[in-house]
Amino acid sequence: MASRAQPLVRELERRSGQQDPRWIHLLGAAPEQTPGETGQVGSADPSRIRVTQIIADLHVPDLPASRRFYSDYLGLAEEEFNLGWVARHTSPGSRATLQVMTSDATAPVDPVVTVMVDDVEAAYLQAQERGYEIVHPLTTEAWGVTRFFVRAPDGNVLNVVQQHAR
Repeated sequence: MASRAQPLVRELERRSGQQDPRWIHLLGAAPEQTPGETGQVGSADPSRIRVTQIIADLHVPDLPASRRFYSDYLGLAEEEFNLGWVARHTSPGSRATLQVMTSDATAPVDPVVTVMVDDVEAAYLQAQERGYEIVHPLTTEAWGVTRFFVRAPDGNVLNVVQQHAR
């Protein structure tokens, strides 16, 4: 074989603020900045909700059977809580987290994700101001969270929650 004069893979030139379009389908488009804007893309905006974590909520018919799969097989071995109808499993190494539920015990529908925020009251007011459908009202639950459910324009129901200090 003849040796190659050029490498098989070459790095593309990167310009400041430019997003590689090959990754947009995975990462989403970069937020736009106005010309002359000097702040970092994605910097804190006091009018926006501060999301601290998003956890997938999978619906399962049997919590113990799901625990065997997600904990024993996938390694989400740390059970942060189990209320009998919902349990949260976390990987001790990576902190990857998943919630499994049979059916929400206090709400009329089941959410697809749990969105942890640092100020649930502000998130609730903003959802109302924007005209989003509140599916479950702002409620302080017995297990130490305050939450509400909001329906996204695409129909998905989100559990927006703030944990109380323990």
